[in-house]
Amino acid sequence: MRARIHLAVAAAISLVHLTAWAGPTLEVTATSPAAEKGHSFQIHVLVTTDQALTNVVITPIVPDGFVLEGILGEGLTSVKSEEPDQSSAVRIAEIPATSSITVAFRVYPPDSLGRPMGQKKTSYYSTREPKVFAFNFTAMQVSGGEAKLVKATKAVSLRYTTSIGYYLAAGMVGVLLGYLVKIATQYKDEINEKSKDKEGFEMLKVFLSEIFVVRSAYLLTLTVLGFGVLLVLSKESLPVSSWHQAIALGIAIGLFSDEQLISKFKI
Repeated sequence: MRARIHLAVAAAISLVHLTAWAGPTLEVTATSPAAEKGHSFQIHVLVTTDQALTNVVITPIVPDGFVLEGILGEGLTSVKSEEPDQSSAVRIAEIPATSSITVAFRVYPPDSLGRPMGQKKTSYYSTREPKVFAFNFTAMQVSGGEAKLVKATKAVSLRYTTSIGYYLAAGMVGVLLGYLVKIATQYKDEINEKSKDKEGFEMLKVFLSEIFVVRSAYLLTLTVLGFGVLLVLSKESLPVSSWHQAIALGIAIGLFSDEQLISKFKI
């Protein structure tokens, strides 16, 4: 019986000890669902702790070409990196027990031409894979007069996309290409009939006339509607990552558009 009591007391003491040294929790969220070239956004790091923390340092690890700046406020100071191209960390003097604090970082992606802010472009920063933003956390946790070094890490992954300007321009090029292919195949016999006695430049004039003059109302309407579709698809974030994917999307819009339906919306 005494052995059982001793075991129960030891288990309770161990549980209290583990609870006393329970580490802080981190939560990382971004204000944008994607990292778009030339458009800054913020990443928030929420620190929640049951025990008092001192000398808290949050160090970002950013993808190549990106720059992060801590948004400083009361009790927050910047820790400059020894590497000139690295983002700076943020130090918090102390966090009281049973409390939380949010540290915001402003993220600067490469500009529309892929050039990093304040840095030389060292490579092509591909939009094919998502970008991972990691944050290392270190602090001294104080409990019962004792101090213990605690460490944690948390990351968030975001899609990396081209800028909306390139997306819209490339998408409209795709719409035009899709329209050209559709008209050239759907009205092939009609165009051939009108150009059978023509040669060289005269044949080209017939082809261009059929596409840009005879069906100008359809082309204009498709252009406006295609632009509208591209805008709607980009409401939350860009549906594609690169300009060549935007061209493919535009080709699909132009190629599979319903001419009979679009004719009802002629402007």
